[in-house]
Amino acid sequence: SPNLKYEPDVLAVFLADLAAEPAAKGSRAAFEPRHPSWFTGEAAAQLSEAGVALCVADTDESLKTGPELSTVPGFVYLRLRRSGYPARLLGQWAAAIRSALAAGVDVHAFFKHEGDAAGARDAMTLAKRLGATSRPARPRQP
Repeated sequence: SPNLKYEPDVLAVFLADLAAEPAAKGSRAAFEPRHPSWFTGEAAAQLSEAGVALCVADTDESLKTGPELSTVPGFVYLRLRRSGYPARLLGQWAAAIRSALAAGVDVHAFFKHEGDAAGARDAMTLAKRLGATSRPARPRQP
């Protein structure tokens, strides 16, 4: 539920159940809460201790003034969900991602993909800003 408040004891039970789930072995998990009580050092530390990422979601409705990845330890699951990203904001995200990568943090970034191809264009622009090069896809081997 988007209105679920952070409760350390409830999260501890959930994380213990997740760790005990055989299907989760060797996988990474990300948690996407929306209630403001989750965006504290305590919640981030509890998730990080369990190897679970706190999802960073950037939407048209979010009040964020820019990228915030510095408080997310371990690995980052980043959802870039705005209807479009101006060059200035893509530059800010590129700098934040570059900084996280330099600190040894794995970053998994996903753009909105409904409707038009703005998400794909923004993803390609961000990849170029991060120094990624385009490579042809290799055919799958049978």
